Amino acid sequence: IHYELLCQKLAGLYGNMKATVKIRREVDYGLNRVREQIIRKGDFFYPQGYTKIPVRIPNTRKIEHISTDELEQAMLTIVSKCIGTTMEGLIAETVRAYGFNRTGAKITEAMQMAANNILTQGKIRIMDGKVVSNHPETVEKAPSNGHAKKSCTQCGNQLLGSELFCGRCGKKNN
Repeated sequence: IHYELLCQKLAGLYGNMKATVKIRREVDYGLNRVREQIIRKGDFFYPQGYTKIPVRIPNTRKIEHISTDELEQAMLTIVSKCIGTTMEGLIAETVRAYGFNRTGAKITEAMQMAANNILTQGKIRIMDGKVVSNHPETVEKAPSNGHAKKSCTQCGNQLLGSELFCGRCGKKNN
């Protein structure tokens, strides 16, 4: 949660409509008391030991109150569901998923930062102008019915039955 959003949500408990200096002091005091149970990344607070950021959609928050980590997770989810999207398409789809009607400078900057992060971290790659998820190549053991489950050697997408071409990236698999 973003610090400012936390202050706004807790203001009502103190009988205020806005996050005043008094409210911020109380929030700071409370955060200090639980500092062993939380992690602070910039203006965002996460529970200690978190491994995956939940994507909260539908969204009523301002872009400033959505962490880059959450945007990255949303983009990875979209890439896993979309076939053949471009980087611009991924950003546009993420903007739509969060319910933003217009893309101003702040939204564009936040989305581009998240997309660049997952590209730099190797979670996605660009192949022939399309965004592809970077799943390691896996071939699962054959189930009890004797049919082997296979994954695409290019993108890791699970292949169905005797599928020769991957439905996600189009690569021919043997």
